[in-house]
Amino acid sequence: MDFISRTNYDLHKEYLRTLKLKLSIFEKSYPGMTGKSCREILKLPIKRSEREEAAALKADIMAHELYFSSFSSANTASSVLRDVYGSEAAFVYELSSAAMKAEGFLFICYDKTGRISCKTCSKPIEMFSSGLTPILALDLCEHAYFCDYFFDKERYVKAAVAHLDLSKIKKS
Repeated sequence: MDFISRTNYDLHKEYLRTLKLKLSIFEKSYPGMTGKSCREILKLPIKRSEREEAAALKADIMAHELYFSSFSSANTASSVLRDVYGSEAAFVYELSSAAMKAEGFLFICYDKTGRISCKTCSKPIEMFSSGLTPILALDLCEHAYFCDYFFDKERYVKAAVAHLDLSKIKKS
């Protein structure tokens, strides 16, 4: 991830490890939870507060894992974006505009009809229980950029968007 420092990357990875550790505690307490999707966890016959916390942890882990796999140092392209948006530049403009207004995460996803869209949410559980299929993710929480960019979210968004692996966006 060329747009953040090694220190920032390591801190973010440590945060992800902490999330995984917390989820593993739930999975040890409730073995039937292991391997379940967020939607399935929310339906488990356990205490509501615990299933909601476990589902939120799972979604946060999934969002961060997707975030770490969403970037490439190569200049990537997507013919699908050109077809849908007219140009990749138009898509990047829409994506950047949405990111500047959002907090939490921005996801590039397929909706139920296979159409590409940008969705933002303050909590990843909103995405992973929505029925949408996320392809790429951008972490917009302050912890993702403050170490390198301080309060300059716009500079972080520009740098991150420039490194998104747009080749992952294909026809669904």
